[in-house]
Amino acid sequence: MSRMLGISESTFQRRIQANGRLTPKESEKVIALAEVYVRGMAVYESEEDFRFWLLASIPALGGRKPIMLLDSTIGRSFVLDILGRIQHGIFS
Repeated sequence: MSRMLGISESTFQRRIQANGRLTPKESEKVIALAEVYVRGMAVYESEEDFRFWLLASIPALGGRKPIMLLDSTIGRSFVLDILGRIQHGIFS
């Protein structure tokens, strides 16, 4: 999660322990990640199946794992696009 938010693991852990708040930019990333999660759950209907897909090498993403793309806006857009294609039965 810290990698996806663009902060160090130690900073992330300190914030959790101190019940600290996210910055506005970090909050936007969390909302964008939630959008990916909601779409993924709509497609796979199982957290286990969605997690498996996130960790799999996807040919439509050039063999990359979707989880590795979630730390950028463009990467999240690619992942959402592929999930939309799967949801609508378009070969991906």
